[in-house]
Amino acid sequence: MRYVSIDSLIFTLLFFCIRKSIYLGLVALCVTIVVLVILDPKVRSLNVKPMFPFFLINGIILFSGAFSMIWGVAGVRDITRDVVTFSFPSLALIFGYYWFGRIKSLEARRTRLIQDLFTAGTLGVIVEIVIVLSNFSILRSADVRQYRELLGTGNDATLIALIFGLFIFQNFPQNSKLRTLLLLAFTGSILFSFSRINFLVIIVCGAFMIIEANNFKFTSRLLISVGLIVFIFFTAVPQEIRASFLNKLGNSFSEVSTQSANFDTWADINNNWRGYEKYRTIQTFKDAGLFNRIFGMGLGARLQLPFTMTLDGQQYSSIPTIHTSYYYILLKSGILGLIAYTSLILSFLVHALHIRDKSQDLFKMLILSFILLAIKGYTEGGLLNAQDSFLLVGVLGYFQSVRENRRRFGDGF
Repeated sequence: MRYVSIDSLIFTLLFFCIRKSIYLGLVALCVTIVVLVILDPKVRSLNVKPMFPFFLINGIILFSGAFSMIWGVAGVRDITRDVVTFSFPSLALIFGYYWFGRIKSLEARRTRLIQDLFTAGTLGVIVEIVIVLSNFSILRSADVRQYRELLGTGNDATLIALIFGLFIFQNFPQNSKLRTLLLLAFTGSILFSFSRINFLVIIVCGAFMIIEANNFKFTSRLLISVGLIVFIFFTAVPQEIRASFLNKLGNSFSEVSTQSANFDTWADINNNWRGYEKYRTIQTFKDAGLFNRIFGMGLGARLQLPFTMTLDGQQYSSIPTIHTSYYYILLKSGILGLIAYTSLILSFLVHALHIRDKSQDLFKMLILSFILLAIKGYTEGGLLNAQDSFLLVGVLGYFQSVRENRRRFGDGF
């Protein structure tokens, strides 16, 4: 079996477009969907009805924010950003459904999914290696923040490829040496991101895979291998980096806490910024009227700050986005939008439980997608993060295509 295909390279190009800019990704995704519909008759024959519930719930988030926006005052740029962000999950679902659904054989469809995830993850690692080699002095740095500024907060494709590809599809790649190499590469990429949320995701997903393991020996060996790589990595890095990261790890809960005592000084606010965002959102929600509590402050609304801060030479007294997707939705689309958004994430869990006895691989994929979105939505946007949305909602599109295929041929679930 080929490990890379032209289609998987196109998928990877789309991912990197989205990673570069959500607007660039939006254009690239729309063009790809239009081309698929025009050129492939199999795509035009697909029944889109299975996606309607997702579209409806996603539409409620948009409607709630748009309805409230009528009575608000917001800039065109802020409104455009929110519309694109809120509608991106539905676009990712359409893409995933068409992209995988056009493949007739379910086995070939499954292979394409693995190829796409592994290619995106592998090229992501290669890009990170090139960046590090081009800035070799970074390896002598004792500041975790310099690594994060250079490499970002991690390539989500490597995290998802590791979890889906190596945890679930245990025989891919069939070459054990290549599988070991990819394990090292993907785990190394996650480690160099110094992302606490990625560490938490690996721990939670690993615990789930042990509980649901079909091959306990393989799964336990895999997780022990990942654990050894992590141990060796933190033993090898300079003590200053290890101390810096462990210090940030220890402050994880206080950084997202909404206790007002954490924000007595500017230093407190700066150190616990994500918690402060949530704190200000809660205060804004409490001060709002009934209408705004239900429908939110509207698309394009900004979170007002009681002070002015300077970033990149410009002064700001409000911020357009919030790291935590749940509070972001609450601010823009109110309780109605938050209920709809939570329903979208829970839909992964509902689908998974529905097919547990019929497809173990799909069950595990949907559960792991639910875990990823639920956890990362608390700190990194989750479903509103374009990278996560493209990869994980694309997986939901894959599931819907398999479900529709089995329904049409009498083996539905």
